[in-house]
Amino acid sequence: MKESDGVSNQHGRVITTDVFRADRRRFAMLLMERHGQAWMLGGFFLFIVALILGFAVDYRLFILAILLVCLIAPALLLLLYYNYGLKGDNFLNILDHRIEIAENSLLLYLQVKGEEEDEKEEWRCYDYHFSSFSNYTVGKDYVIFPMVKPKEGFIYLPVEAFNDQEDFSEAVKRISKRESNEDN
Repeated sequence: MKESDGVSNQHGRVITTDVFRADRRRFAMLLMERHGQAWMLGGFFLFIVALILGFAVDYRLFILAILLVCLIAPALLLLLYYNYGLKGDNFLNILDHRIEIAENSLLLYLQVKGEEEDEKEEWRCYDYHFSSFSNYTVGKDYVIFPMVKPKEGFIYLPVEAFNDQEDFSEAVKRISKRESNEDN
């Protein structure tokens, strides 16, 4: 049961999500969107040039194009994951967690399970003030809140983690500070 159930005051209530996480494919796509576009564009350009020159000039350039795809691209993806996927608090997005959005802060509760079967699971809390986020980006069924320096990570917030669309919209308004701008 959520803390926000049965509360009619929109401004004072805490919005709580279900337990969720970004799957591997979604997390990889988010990393590529946020940090890997220049690498992909540059690598694709080099691949096309080497492919065309391989057919037109020398077959060794065609082999270079194959090397770009088979050896260099996976190494660059590894560097992308190592430098950005593990940077800041990005790792929290792929672990089971829930989020509570209060008036001024976002509380992320990470689900920590014990090693033994009989151990009780615990929740570790990460507190983010709304000022620690920059302008959000909107996807098809999610919103990304980038963190400002020094962490430079992001928080992934999918629509399906909320009970209804109204809670999702209210959460985005609060985090992006639009609610305070409308009141003025």
